[in-house]
Amino acid sequence: MAHVAQWKLDVTSKLSEKINDYKVLGIVDIAGIPAPIIQKMRSDIRTYGNLVVMKKTLIYHILEKLEKENEALERMKGMVKDSVVPGIILTDMDSFKLFRKFKEGKKNAPARGGEIAPEDIVVVKGDTPFKPGPIISEFGKVGIPAAIEKGKVVIKKTTTLVKKGEKIPRDVAQMITKLEIFPIVLGINLNGTYEDGVLFTKDVLDVDLEMFKSSLSGAVAEAFNLSMNIGYVTDLTISPLISKAYTDAISLSLAIGFVTRDNAEMIVQKAYSEAMTLAGMLSPEAVDGDIREVLGRITAPKAPETTEKKVESKEEEEEQEEEEEVSEEEAAAGLGALFG
Repeated sequence: MAHVAQWKLDVTSKLSEKINDYKVLGIVDIAGIPAPIIQKMRSDIRTYGNLVVMKKTLIYHILEKLEKENEALERMKGMVKDSVVPGIILTDMDSFKLFRKFKEGKKNAPARGGEIAPEDIVVVKGDTPFKPGPIISEFGKVGIPAAIEKGKVVIKKTTTLVKKGEKIPRDVAQMITKLEIFPIVLGINLNGTYEDGVLFTKDVLDVDLEMFKSSLSGAVAEAFNLSMNIGYVTDLTISPLISKAYTDAISLSLAIGFVTRDNAEMIVQKAYSEAMTLAGMLSPEAVDGDIREVLGRITAPKAPETTEKKVESKEEEEEQEEEEEVSEEEAAAGLGALFG
């Protein structure tokens, strides 16, 4: 390691002692974050930890002073090496919660030119808020096909301007800013943590919480089904296993006709139902009179009320027509008498 000034060694020594007061040691990268935002982030972090930004050589020196496993130390040095602007985060917050907190706190910012695109920068086909003018030629210079339609500037084709990992040209940065495309993600990148003797890399810490919950719920459901099928008793299965055993016992007793105080009524109802079914299959002469009466009530069809009402109303109409005919004859006879 290169020569380090004594005052820097004193600072790192004090920090090394302070690290032991925290549960989690993390390596972060704050590259690209403007100073005012960093100051605000420091203020927020003070509520749950301590953020220290320093040169890589000093962080290496701190790691060497810590009494950790050599393999973990070497891997943490690699995290420092991969950082553009490295720092140390000290906290008692769980490593996974810390990673999620930093990830959710990131914000998109406009590109200035020269940055590395974190993702493909794509301009989508469609209308723009611009009026016809020089803007069309500016679009053309950066490779965006545009035209004027119905008094508006329209992008004719979805175009990928910069691919992930490529530098963002200055003119492209200016144009996508006008289109309100902000590709730069500002925030603290947590490269890894050391917690309770375990080293967590960022790919391990970056957990899809919803997918994890879904997988965990699925595992619990499968374990529950297995324990129910094999009759394995746990705090979760004891009640449903007892209910299942009771139901199975009732079904078995009904099937073999074993009478208990819990199933006596069900067995009588089952016997009655089977007896009536059997009686319905026999000839009337072979069935007792009381049973025939019961079967008759069960099977006798009821005359539709609507049909009876229709018949009655038809008869009433015919009688009314006859009355009307008699009245007409009587009326004619009365008129004849007047002129006779």
